[in-house]
Amino acid sequence: MTVKNEKSDDGKRDVGDAGKEATAANNSINDELWGSDMYPERRGAKSNYGWFKWLIGAAGRESIDKAKCEDNVYRCIKDSPIVKLMVGALKSSGCEIDIRRHISCEVCAPSVTGGYDSQLNQNCVKRKAKMSIMAVHNVSEEIAEAAIERVFTKCYNDLEPVGRRIRRNSDDMPRAYAEAHLYGYDS
Repeated sequence: MTVKNEKSDDGKRDVGDAGKEATAANNSINDELWGSDMYPERRGAKSNYGWFKWLIGAAGRESIDKAKCEDNVYRCIKDSPIVKLMVGALKSSGCEIDIRRHISCEVCAPSVTGGYDSQLNQNCVKRKAKMSIMAVHNVSEEIAEAAIERVFTKCYNDLEPVGRRIRRNSDDMPRAYAEAHLYGYDS
C-alpha cells in the first residue's frame, strides 16, 4: 500500500505554529525513527506516573508486561499451528524469521489498540487500518481512507498462505498447518 508520508506536505494534519516548530526541530529524529513514535521507549522517553498509580500497581509494570509478552510470543511460535504455518510460509519465500530480531515486545502509546467485532468485521478492519495509517504515517483521514479503499478488497479476500478463512473453535488451524506442504511451505 502506498500512502504519502510525513516527508511530503500533502495530507498532513493541520498543526499550529508550535507544532510546526516542534516538527522542524525533530526532523532529524523523525528521519531515524520514522514510524516508531508510537513506542516511547525507542525515543528514550520514560513514563512519569503519579504516586497513586504506583501504589495500586497500575504503573511500573513495564518489565513484567514485556516478560509476559515475550513468553507469549515464544509459546505461540512453538505451539500455535497457524503461527507455525505463517513462519513456514515466510521461510519458504526466503524470509527467515529470527524472533530475537523480528519480533519486539514494547510498551506502546495508548492510541495503539487491538480489537475485533465479528458482526462488523470489515468495518472494524478498515477502522483499525485507518487509525494505524494515520498514527504511523501522519496523514489525513481522507488519504488514509483512500489508501485503504484502493487495496481493501484484494487484501481482505487474500487467503494466502492459509487457503481458507479460519473459523473460531474449529480444526481449521491444525488442518491448514497439516496442508502446508501442499502449498510448498516449510514446517
